[in-house]
Amino acid sequence: QGAEAAYREVLRTAPDLFDALHLLGCICLQTDRPAEAAELIARAVAVDGRHAGAFSNLGVALLRLDRPADALAAFDTALAGNPQDAVAHSNRADALHKLGRLAEAEAACRAALEADPDHVDALSNLGNVLRDRGDLAAAEAACRRALQVVPDHPAAHGNLGNVLHDQGRHDEAAACYGRTLVALPRSAEAHGNLGNALLELGRFDESAACYRRALEAQPELRETYSNKLFSLNYHPDASAEDIFAAYADWDRRLASGLAPATPTPPADSDPNRRLRVGYVSPDFRRHACRFFILPLFERHDRAAVEVHAYADVKSADAATAEIRAVTDRWHDTTAIGDEALAARIRRDRIDVLVDLAGHTRGNRLLVFARRPAPVQVSWLGFAYTTGLSAMDYFIADRHFVPDGADHLFSETVHRLPRTALCYRPPADMPDVGPLPAARSGGVTFSYFSRAVRLNDRVVAAWARILAALPGSRLMLNGAQYSHAGMQEAFRRRFAKHGIGVERLIMTYSSPPYDSYNAVDIALDPFPHNAGTTTFEALWMGVPVLTLADRPSVGRLGASVLRNAGLDDWVAEGEDGYVTRAVAAAKDLEALAETRAGLRARMRASPLMDETDFARRMEDAYRAMWRHACTTHVPPSAR
Repeated sequence: QGAEAAYREVLRTAPDLFDALHLLGCICLQTDRPAEAAELIARAVAVDGRHAGAFSNLGVALLRLDRPADALAAFDTALAGNPQDAVAHSNRADALHKLGRLAEAEAACRAALEADPDHVDALSNLGNVLRDRGDLAAAEAACRRALQVVPDHPAAHGNLGNVLHDQGRHDEAAACYGRTLVALPRSAEAHGNLGNALLELGRFDESAACYRRALEAQPELRETYSNKLFSLNYHPDASAEDIFAAYADWDRRLASGLAPATPTPPADSDPNRRLRVGYVSPDFRRHACRFFILPLFERHDRAAVEVHAYADVKSADAATAEIRAVTDRWHDTTAIGDEALAARIRRDRIDVLVDLAGHTRGNRLLVFARRPAPVQVSWLGFAYTTGLSAMDYFIADRHFVPDGADHLFSETVHRLPRTALCYRPPADMPDVGPLPAARSGGVTFSYFSRAVRLNDRVVAAWARILAALPGSRLMLNGAQYSHAGMQEAFRRRFAKHGIGVERLIMTYSSPPYDSYNAVDIALDPFPHNAGTTTFEALWMGVPVLTLADRPSVGRLGASVLRNAGLDDWVAEGEDGYVTRAVAAAKDLEALAETRAGLRARMRASPLMDETDFARRMEDAYRAMWRHACTTHVPPSAR
């Protein structure tokens, strides 16, 4: 405080003194006042434009203000004056990372390490960049190297936790976040990340407490707030009404105030003209959503629809190129803020804007909150309401969101006449093999998705099924189940119900397609059903047993199975679920017949009728558009 007061006194008599401006700006940085720091250091470099250190510090202030493009320019100037400045290279990598320029960010980290091989921030940043580039092994090695240099480095522990989380090593990730919190007990990011790890471990209440602490420290932390909302759908004891209330509260706190006073009117109120439809997603890449996006994009009638993709893809891959090839206009949004993206969508005169992410990682819901399009729609990626008062419609079908459930959605529920999803299986899926139980004599049940859905109610029901069928087994297939900590946790959970370790197969195969030929029946968890793996199982001849639970994430399985003509595989209540599983496992002849015919049944069902699905979606968009043209006021704005 004494130094700050002294510099302020100097500046009263010498307002352009470089040292006083620069050093006072550094004090502001150290005391977490980046806006004031940026203003002071900018004045300093206006006095002396050759001081590399000042430009480097200016870049740090601009990074903290979430101005990565301006920060990058400052770091470039700093490095022009001092090319061997490892700190500037490392911070430059951070700016490039925020701009989505991952290859350049990696190169900047490596430049920092050439100047200083033990630069801990550069090593930690490199791990963060490599994680987003998809090289998790190299990312882990970089983070662990950083911790060899500085064992208690909080950012390196946090970045390592993120890498371990992505590998399904959630118990190890939780330990890393805990170490970050030892050094930074009020870190909102660390509390939020710990919440994510505990969620995956099924520790729902502890996870909720972490999210609460994160948001107390930083109430506007959008990703953590979305994660909190996302997590509620998995909680086995939360009511549908309470969950919706939390979504509505998020809208009131963070989103509804962003809407313009006057909603965006149709650019051209011709109800029959060709529509400009914009799809917004971070998942135009090797992600499960591509199996549903590609059929629609390819089958869209280009005389009726012009397809725009707003892609927030940090690391493009072959699937990105495949999706991009079937769009009319591709917009890279990785370096565009919400306000700027909303303005761009308005300039593009998008008529119908479709969100494909919901509250999943990388979403741009606060763009939709700014209402850049006259019609705004939620579809595919989240399977529940966004909570946004600015989102007009939620695409569903009568099984997915049954009558009487509309009050659980901020959007108007628009039910398609048939299915709300259309699936295209990957070309490399093998042929359906014979029923495994016919050879072994014992039925193998399966679940090939995330452990977060396996709450105590699910484990208890599955244990009842196994107990009723001596010789039956359960295969859990996924990255999480390949790690010793998770395996031991599930052994303990099933042992509580008398199920021994010999009844459990915990493995990981990616892709898991061949493993479907080793299982007989797939079990869908509740109250949050599985997603893509249900389609995969059916295509591979494995019938899926689901329990119709909370709309809509608890009804996804019912929607898929009923659209496939498998109504008798939809159970009501946990007793009915167990009874149906046991009965199906005892009738191997019927099970073999179902297996042999499932692929043909899928191919003939609405779930794979791509052209019809595209027409149904276009009809929905047209009806929504005509409503907007007629009223000029979307439903959510009335």
